[in-house]
This record gives sequence, structure tokens and C-alpha cells, in this order.
Amino acid sequence: MRTYLAVPFLLLSFLATVVFANDFIYDSEGRRDPFFVLVDPTGKIIDSEAKGSLSEIYLEGVIYDPGQGNSAAIVNGEMFKLHDFIGLYELTDIKTDSIVLTKDDQIFEIKLDKEEK
Repeated sequence: MRTYLAVPFLLLSFLATVVFANDFIYDSEGRRDPFFVLVDPTGKIIDSEAKGSLSEIYLEGVIYDPGQGNSAAIVNGEMFKLHDFIGLYELTDIKTDSIVLTKDDQIFEIKLDKEEK
């Protein structure tokens, strides 16, 4: 008797799995990537909406102070100083017309766009 009850139950479970398995679609729109690191090695919080690629980082201006070490860079409308993180990239040097970013021992230089629009 138990076998007769188990067979229909298993058959219905299998059919439900087959019918409804293809209907589920995960929508990640507006959600944070769960694998994105939230804290850098020094303990600073990294912006979860951070720029993921260099093409999304736009250098708008440089405030260069060679002697005092008070240089700053304006990137995407925000001001950054040495060793701040711009997304996943650490700002390691500020020059008169460019900045140097480091990520995973790779060095990237972004030049100031002097072209007037």
C-alpha cells in the first residue's frame, strides 16, 4: 500500500520540478554583488557602487602641491587624496596633469583631459 502512495507522489514531484524549473529568472538589477569586497586591507570602507573599470573613471581636475603633500584629484565629481580608493583602484600618485592608480600590483595612469567641451 505504501508503494502505491509513494509512486504518484514522486511522479507529481518530478513533474512539478520539470514544469516550474524553467520559469524562475533571477533579477540582480539594483542589488549589490555579494562577492564585492566591502573593506580594503587598511580597514577603509569601499564604495559598493564603485567604478569597476578604468573607462568609468574620469579625471576632471588636479590640485597639485609638490612640497606639502596636499595634492588632490577630482574624479567623477568627487575629491580624492593619496591612498584613497576610487572604486577598486588605489590612488598612489598625483601629478600635475595625471593620476596613478594601482590595483593588484598593476599600475594605471589617467591623464587630465585638457580639451574644452
